[in-house]
Amino acid sequence: MILAVTGPRPDKLNGEYAYQGKFSAWVRNELAKKFNQYKPDTLLSGLAIGVDTIAALLAIEMGIPLFAILPFIGQEIKWTKEAQQLYHKILAHPKTMVKVVCEPGYAAWKFQRRNEWLSNECDTLVGVTDRREGGTKNCLDYAASIHKPIEIIDLKNIR
Repeated sequence: MILAVTGPRPDKLNGEYAYQGKFSAWVRNELAKKFNQYKPDTLLSGLAIGVDTIAALLAIEMGIPLFAILPFIGQEIKWTKEAQQLYHKILAHPKTMVKVVCEPGYAAWKFQRRNEWLSNECDTLVGVTDRREGGTKNCLDYAASIHKPIEIIDLKNIR
């Protein structure tokens, strides 16, 4: 079972860039439920800041092999030093494999190409979403268009 995760950046998680707080803890708990339900052999993550990173850290903690699907080398270049360090720590983990989808250099379309790769290659896609426009919605819409099974974790349910 290959499970993929998509979700928003920290600005839609109450600004919890350090993954400390109610929103990050709730997302982590909900993802853990899905991981326990599906018992994936591999987790696919785009390794962006936010939900992707929370999912990657949880997979490592739970001993689930992680496949980091990067839109291009250097996606982290504009992130904070702390976010870059965490990103490189995840990439260096022994259970992390890496796939780079596009050539180096920023272009917005490369993130959607990454989303399509995630959707095409997983058995089920878990979407953490508030259904606002953006990359997460684009990923979920693409997955739906190819009839991929989708599990939604609705951010409106945060308690």
